[in-house]
Amino acid sequence: MGTTATPADAETAQGKTTGTTTEVPPEKVRYYWIDNLRATINLWVVVHHAAVSYGMLPVWFYYEAPKTGDEDGAALLDLFVLVNHSWFMGTLMLIAGYFVPRSLDKKGGKRFIRDRIVHLGGPLLLYLVVLRPISLIQVWENFSATNPGVPFWVFYLGSWTVGHMWFVVRLFYFSAIYVLWRYLRQRHLDQLAAAGIEPKKPFYLSRPGYLAVIAFTIGLALVEYVWRIFVPTDSGSSILGLPSADLLPQYAAFFIIGVMVQRFKWDMWISAKAGWIAAIVAFIFGFGLIPFLNIGDNAGYGTLASLIMTIWQAVLVVGINIPAIALFQRFGDFTNWLMRFYTRNAFAVYVTHAVTMVFTGYLLAPVDQPVIVKTVLLSIISIPASWIVAAGFRAVPGLKKIF
Repeated sequence: MGTTATPADAETAQGKTTGTTTEVPPEKVRYYWIDNLRATINLWVVVHHAAVSYGMLPVWFYYEAPKTGDEDGAALLDLFVLVNHSWFMGTLMLIAGYFVPRSLDKKGGKRFIRDRIVHLGGPLLLYLVVLRPISLIQVWENFSATNPGVPFWVFYLGSWTVGHMWFVVRLFYFSAIYVLWRYLRQRHLDQLAAAGIEPKKPFYLSRPGYLAVIAFTIGLALVEYVWRIFVPTDSGSSILGLPSADLLPQYAAFFIIGVMVQRFKWDMWISAKAGWIAAIVAFIFGFGLIPFLNIGDNAGYGTLASLIMTIWQAVLVVGINIPAIALFQRFGDFTNWLMRFYTRNAFAVYVTHAVTMVFTGYLLAPVDQPVIVKTVLLSIISIPASWIVAAGFRAVPGLKKIF
């Protein structure tokens, strides 16, 4: 079992809870709940892609269009996908940002970037060279049926994209920018020291309370709204070949928050009260704004519908993350052999799960059931299968080093 940071333990170590957080030195506590939360988000990615497989958005490797009469079920799946899209990758960015400063301090800039290239670039290369070509089997079948004689390599290069691996590419960019910022800041301090100038003491922000969380949520919604005037969702939403560019401010903001939690020595302990308040607000806004999401063009361009969409997504990403963190802090801060298998293979699942899900989709193709039932079946089969396949990849000599 790991060390579980309960409210009483936190107060004993550092004093009583202030605002929504309690400071506990991260070096003194092993946060298994972070590993478990991160693994669970990767599990949810599998469920998310299962829903995409049977909804109305043919954007995944395996896709079955809903049959006549099942459009309502497909619409519910699309809403489920939209909710997920609004929050869960922000969680992964927050967790990733949390570990970057400590890793950089330990390894130094050159070694840190080298390790990032290995542990992010290696899986990306594996995906592009091995996994993506296999995952494209259904897409290739559909393409070749209407384009006979076109070689696969021409089709592959013509349809090239990093797909769901955009996360690792973006994480590398964010990490590299942070390394550059730390380098420039240190060079500035060195220049001041050489000139005999006493540098200003580094500032430390206090732990955020309720007002700070509200201000952040409003600010994020407004930044996203302005951003989508220039990068609307329906424009292809790609920057540097990376999809989901419409949510780039959210991903950057949550990465920065993760860095700040570490650099300012905040702890992520969230009170039960804060968790309940955030959950209730997310529930009210999540359902209350749904009827208004399609009152016009919500893709961007400065429309009222776009503003409602960005408010909805900002409230969801904050309102879901706070209770999720609070929940895992209380009930997920433990480990055993099963949880170690679960957490150690989670990143490999993210990289490899497309192959597993495509073949599982083919397996379920003859099953004549409503789309929601098929989504549940695909999820139930794909989750354990994805972890087993990922463990198999990690057992291959050399691959464990990149995972």
